[in-house]
Amino acid sequence: MTWEEQLLEFWRLAPGVGVSARLVDGELAREDEFALGRACAVEAMGAVEAMDELRVASREPCVGDKGEPIWPADVAGSISHCRLDGSISHCGVADGQTYVVSVVARKPHFGVGIDVEGTHRRIGKIEAKVLHGQEAQWCEVNGEDPEHVHGLKLMIFSAKEAYYKWQYPRTNTWLGFKDVQLTVDAQGGTFEVEMLREQVPHLPQGTRVSGRFCILGPVVATQVITPYT
Repeated sequence: MTWEEQLLEFWRLAPGVGVSARLVDGELAREDEFALGRACAVEAMGAVEAMDELRVASREPCVGDKGEPIWPADVAGSISHCRLDGSISHCGVADGQTYVVSVVARKPHFGVGIDVEGTHRRIGKIEAKVLHGQEAQWCEVNGEDPEHVHGLKLMIFSAKEAYYKWQYPRTNTWLGFKDVQLTVDAQGGTFEVEMLREQVPHLPQGTRVSGRFCILGPVVATQVITPYT
């Protein structure tokens, strides 16, 4: 199986989701990335419709005041995209390719947050703003070599991005990276996000939400796809 096929299987781990992903040549302009993301969202909603005989009034997410996608009332969804580095020769990636994905699930049963990052991305300059001390220490202890340590730190960054997308449609609240803290099960490919901040609507301090991650070739991918309770 190629890394693209494995990644599709990863996105489909949650039951009842629709997925659409594209790998395109070249580095797209930002507006073209967004347009391709919306096209993937339409395809993913179509997959959910086919499974559930669900019909929605509008199948393309609108854009909110803060740039966030506004989904049709009957679905929850998320979009992510990243640029890939062709210099990682063993990954089979052409130089400058772009990966775009959307995952959609029916509501009110699910909230959806996904994120994908190219493994070449370095977060050194923002690490102190993203990781709590214990999170960074966990990466150092569990990483097999410097590249693996980097991959784990990037995964925590990505997981917080996915969590943010999961919670925002419900709370309408902007969160900082250190407003939450991760506990990771590296062997199981799962993580748990704990809310540290007080007075976040619908997510009391101490609330824990589970997610999944994978590191496949040129990408780190994370998902938080879980029922709202």
